[in-house]
Amino acid sequence: MGVVSATVNGRGYPNAASFTVTHNLIGLGPCSLDVSLNWRNLDTNETGTFNRHIDGPGFGITDPASTIFYPGFGRFVGAVSVNAGHVPPSGEVQFTVEPYHD
Repeated sequence: MGVVSATVNGRGYPNAASFTVTHNLIGLGPCSLDVSLNWRNLDTNETGTFNRHIDGPGFGITDPASTIFYPGFGRFVGAVSVNAGHVPPSGEVQFTVEPYHD
């Protein structure tokens, strides 16, 4: 059992986005989850998945350097999935990745 919270930022790094996962997993022994961001570019229809692995028990947050991904440029929609039973279902998130300008 636990709580997982995920955020997506289209300006996580120049020419990239970031997918941060915060968690508090409760248990008597080691546990882990795979958390995925399934994204689709609304301009090109390109799709992809960016995965994060979290370990418990206890509180944690993904290492900032490991959150960066490069889906290309444009407008995106994404949904989060977890490799375990969970409620409520993931909501939809929209984000934009624009070319870096000085």
